[in-house]
Amino acid sequence: MSNMRELAENKLIILYILDRAKRPLTQDQITEIVQDGKYMNYFIFMQNLNDLVDGGYVEKNNHMYSITLRGVQILNMFKNKLPESTMKNIDEYIALHRESFKRDTEIFAEYYKISDKQYITNLKVIENEMVLIELNLNVPTSEQAMQICKNWKYKAKDIYPYLMNSLGND
Repeated sequence: MSNMRELAENKLIILYILDRAKRPLTQDQITEIVQDGKYMNYFIFMQNLNDLVDGGYVEKNNHMYSITLRGVQILNMFKNKLPESTMKNIDEYIALHRESFKRDTEIFAEYYKISDKQYITNLKVIENEMVLIELNLNVPTSEQAMQICKNWKYKAKDIYPYLMNSLGND
């Protein structure tokens, strides 16, 4: 019986995080909140997040997760089942990290393996949920892909205007 209660509470925690963030979050951002608060382990978190997406309570769009109207309705019905301390801690965490979450969602970088010597980096700048630029680079090593993703987070704000200026002028 307690397993069912814990399962429901874990899903409510994820819904609460997405509701309180007031903006779509990446999987990494949600994971960070869950792990820092020690609410559940990573594997349970991922299962619950996928269940919420499959059930229509959470929407995944362009690597971003947001709560749906259905999720808000369920959260409002059962929010009183969450411990006050958990909600308070989540609220404080989100308030403290709101700007970094915003910055992280505006500049997006990931990579994936194609073959032993081929990795694709996917780099984006997003503003108001609209992709301003998306760049895919093919690189030979995971180290190079990681470095490109790391640098993109810090340099995209300079690279995007440079490209617009360079390519937009005659």
